[in-house]
Amino acid sequence: MSEVERNKGRLIPTGIDTEHFTDDDWDDMYSEGMVCIDGELYTVEWEVKSEIDYDFAEVKENDDGSIDFHTMHYNSCHWSEVVEHKLNERK
Repeated sequence: MSEVERNKGRLIPTGIDTEHFTDDDWDDMYSEGMVCIDGELYTVEWEVKSEIDYDFAEVKENDDGSIDFHTMHYNSCHWSEVVEHKLNERK
């Protein structure tokens, strides 16, 4: 059964070119604490990870290219999809 989940942290751009990544590469990157959002690969620094809570999303793009995020959402989707959606709302 899905529940509402809370995640908070910072995404730090890695500068790694992902153009020729395979599905196995993506699995390895995720297991190493990285995530891809809008084609950019980030390292995740967690403050809160997968805590059960209520529903909202705060996303802030910083001057250095990092992204601060704080999400609480129904975990039928991945937290990175919530961050990506919030970023795309601003475009």
